[in-house]
Amino acid sequence: MKLSPGEARRIVYEDHENWEKVKNSENIVDQTRWSTIYEAVFQHLETNKFYQFCWSSGSTEEQCEAPFEYDDEVIVNEVVEKEIIVKKWVKI
Repeated sequence: MKLSPGEARRIVYEDHENWEKVKNSENIVDQTRWSTIYEAVFQHLETNKFYQFCWSSGSTEEQCEAPFEYDDEVIVNEVVEKEIIVKKWVKI
């Protein structure tokens, strides 16, 4: 799905009546010197579909970077929730 940067920003700021952030879906996925990269899943209420958004914001009050500030258009991917089982080596 393609969105304008302004519309995507409103969704991320939870200021859009047709979208709702999925509880506990927001994560920090990367950190640069000046920006923090976030990822979250939002539900489009009209279609009941889920989309993953990825954006960056300034890491401190000195970095005035809004989500999608440097994008001409925002492409979000439709996602589904899926249980994944992972094996991991742990100390005993």
